[in-house]
Amino acid sequence: MAIKLIAVDLDGTLLTSSNTILPETARTLQVASSQGIKVVLASGRPLSGVMPFASQLNLSGKDQYAVVFNGAVLQNLAGGILMNQEMDYQDFNTMLRLQRLARVNVHFETTECFWTCDHDLSVQMQINAALTDNMLKVRHREEIPKDFKFNKVGF
Repeated sequence: MAIKLIAVDLDGTLLTSSNTILPETARTLQVASSQGIKVVLASGRPLSGVMPFASQLNLSGKDQYAVVFNGAVLQNLAGGILMNQEMDYQDFNTMLRLQRLARVNVHFETTECFWTCDHDLSVQMQINAALTDNMLKVRHREEIPKDFKFNKVGF
């Protein structure tokens, strides 16, 4: 049976501890792609955090894909959403209750940006937003719309 698809996780698998792809690994995946094997990047990151590595592997466009937000979203590399599992406002409130119990910062990730109600931002939250090239919207709880939906929670 011929290989048709290679799905590879980014952090801790494809990427080194210095957040880079080894040249030999990049060449191997590029050869596989040139032979018609789909190379799909998978990550807990949003698409914006995957795209620099997709570009490094010469992967782009509507016929190339990424599994992002730990599997909650499947997107093509042009940004189109093929599958999107979302949590809702009730889940948002549940996460805020858990946050209060744990006394930690929390942020909510969508395909557009990150949201938080924490006005005292943690360094890690800021780093995550910067590393994935995402805007971080800081709002009071009452400013979050009742139809709010999100794909991932980070504590």
